[in-house]
Formats: sequence, C-alpha cells, structure tokens
Amino acid sequence: MPPLTALVEKIALYLGDIAVRTAFLAYRSAALIVALAKGLVILALALLMLLAPLVLLAWLLSRLPALAALAPPDWMLALASLPLVAAIVWLLAPARAPEFAAPRAYPGLLGRIDSRIDRLIAWVGRLKFFRTPLVFVVDPGGYKVTGDEVRALLQVIRPGDILLRGYDGYVDGLFIGLTGGSDPVSQRFSHAAFHAGALGDEHHAIAARRLHASDGQGGLVPATQAQIDAIRNDPGFFSRGPDRVIHSMTRGVFTEDLLTFARCDYLAVLRISDLPIALDRADPERVRRTQLIDDLALQGDQREIHDRLLRGETVSREDAIGAALRSALGKIGSGYDFQFNEGHTATRFSCSEFVYYCYKGLHTYLGLEKKPHGLMGFFQRVTISPGDIWLATQEPDARLRTVAVSRSLGPNAGPTLIEVAATRGGPERH
Repeated sequence: MPPLTALVEKIALYLGDIAVRTAFLAYRSAALIVALAKGLVILALALLMLLAPLVLLAWLLSRLPALAALAPPDWMLALASLPLVAAIVWLLAPARAPEFAAPRAYPGLLGRIDSRIDRLIAWVGRLKFFRTPLVFVVDPGGYKVTGDEVRALLQVIRPGDILLRGYDGYVDGLFIGLTGGSDPVSQRFSHAAFHAGALGDEHHAIAARRLHASDGQGGLVPATQAQIDAIRNDPGFFSRGPDRVIHSMTRGVFTEDLLTFARCDYLAVLRISDLPIALDRADPERVRRTQLIDDLALQGDQREIHDRLLRGETVSREDAIGAALRSALGKIGSGYDFQFNEGHTATRFSCSEFVYYCYKGLHTYLGLEKKPHGLMGFFQRVTISPGDIWLATQEPDARLRTVAVSRSLGPNAGPTLIEVAATRGGPERH
C-alpha cells in the first residue's frame, strides 16, 4: 500500500492530466473556430476588393436618368469607397524594407507597392503551421546557436564532456527552469547529455548490456539477450560514427550525432578538470559525503573508482571517462523518467539523472548531488537538474569546469565556443 502522500499526489497528477487534456481539447476547438472565422473574413475582404469596381460602376450607372428607376441605394457608394480609401492609405504610407532585411530604396508609386509585397512575402515565409494544437505562429528566425559556433564546437569537444542545452519557447523548458537552477544562466538549460566521442563495433558489443525491461506487471527485470540485441541493432538507439552524444529523452537513452544535438538556442560544454582526481582530506565535508554513498548502481569499475578515492588514491582522468563511457553505453535503451522520481533505481533516467549516473563513482567529487526540487512548493522530488550541473561549475573549488558556451548565454557565462576554438583549447577554468 503506497503512503498516503504518494497516493494523493498520483490522484492529483491524474486529475491534473484530465484537466490539461480537457483544456487542450477546448483550446484546439476554439482555435479551429477562430481559424475558420479568420478564413471567412479574409475571403469576404478579398471578394469585396474584387467587387468594389463593379459596385462603383453600378453606382455611377444608377445616376444616369435612364437608369434612375434601377439605381441601387446610396450605401453601395460607402461600401465601394472603403476598400479604395484603405488602398490609398496603404499606398501613401512610407515604404519600408521587410523586417531583418538589408536597407533598400523603394522609389515612386511602384516602389511603394513593391515594399508592401516584399513585406507580405517575408512575413508569410516566417509562418509555421502546427496541427496540434491547430495554430499559426511566427518563427523568430531559427536557432540562436549558429553554424560557426557548431563548427567551433567540433574543435572544442572531447570525449567525456557534459553538454547542456536549452531552447526558447518550449513549455517544458520553462518549467524545468523554474524548478531547476537558481541563477539566470542555469535557468536557460533544460537538457543534459554525455559526449561519447566516436563509437564503433567495440562499443556496439557492450551497448545495452545493463538494460532492464518490463516484467509485464509494472516492474523491471534484467533484459534478455534477445532484447539487448534488438536495442543494439536498432539505429534509433545505437549508431556508429564520430562525435556521438548519449542522452535520455522521451524515447529513452540513445545515441545521437553531435551536429543534430547542437541545434538549439543555448549550449555549454563542461569538462572534468585536468587536475589529479583525488579527495582532499582537508575538505572533510566532501569526504564525509563520499563515504555516505551506497548506491546500488556503483558496480564494477565505478565502485573501484569510488573506493580508490576513499583510500586516498588518485584516479586518472582517462580511467574516470572510460568508466563513464561504459556506464553510458550499458544503459542504452533504458526508459525515460518522466516524473523525475526513479533516478535512484538506475533503470529509468531523466536527462540529468543519466549524466549523474554516468559519473556516479565521482559525483560528490564533481559536486553533482541530488537536491530537493519542486514547483512552487508542490510535487517535491529529490533529483538533479541541468541547472544543478551548471551550478557545480560555479563553485570556487569546482572540479567540473565550463570549457565554452554559446554567445546567446551572454558575455558573463564563460568563454565562447569561437574564442576557445581560435586558441585551440583556450584558458583553463578550474
């Protein structure tokens, strides 16, 4: 029997889901009605513009004595004059180039007409149509991370790096920002990923080896070899090639080309410091937190790294990244933790829980620790957010450092991708 608070929360989530779906259906219906109404109005105006000359001609003919008996009422004059007045005002307004276009002169009457046509075509070219919900929106012009920044990213990135990204305009990103970070930069990030580098046949052999599958009764059990092979051989989950990112999204944990991943509005590259990886006995609080870790996911080489740190030994950066890569590969195909409450099970992951899992032997050393998160005090979860990962780089003694960021994050977020690429590595930030 689940605790009462958990039961109440599940009921609240269920009722909230029904309310949201009902509101969405009502909104979609209203949007459809509005779209149809707009279409009828536009059609009526178009017909009016086409009929205006005929209506004006009919009015003139009605003033002829021979046709006096057939003269239409005077309101037809006003009806015919309205579109003509609107057209005159439209033509007399100053000519302007389309928004975001280079300055251009539009001389004369034909120039005024051309400027209106150009602006209309430019506006239509930025419209997007969505069927769910049924709306038109104006695209702000693409992603803020530019092509030259992506080219620079290819020079900057190294296996084992952590990538944070964010977007403008996504509702889930807004909620993640409200519940995640505590400063303006951290609130820009809604997603985290592990950069694996080049993946080939040797990685295919260990992909999904620690996969769990549904037992048909709501639980999870270790996957069968057939299930593991199915994930390994599915290009939607594992793909060979250079610059692969491993991350967790709605479909679960999968690999993706870095160039695809980098299509976003905000981007940051984080990296384990090149300093020797060892616990500082002069920092008793960090040692104490490390001693408290008893995670079931700490197995094999990750357990060995954890134990070596506690024994006062040094762990090489190569060993740490190798263990993180094997951890990431082993969980390919795992499900997504939609409610952010299964990170402790190491079977389903949110994006940042997955990064935390990859470096589970080092997370206290790196400052990656789970914290209570909630929305306005409700739906509390002990988890880790993309914003938490960013904030770990801002500590005075941070072992996780910011290597480079996109220009869209502002001048104070860190060195830009282009600056770092130009210096082939740039200044170290410890």
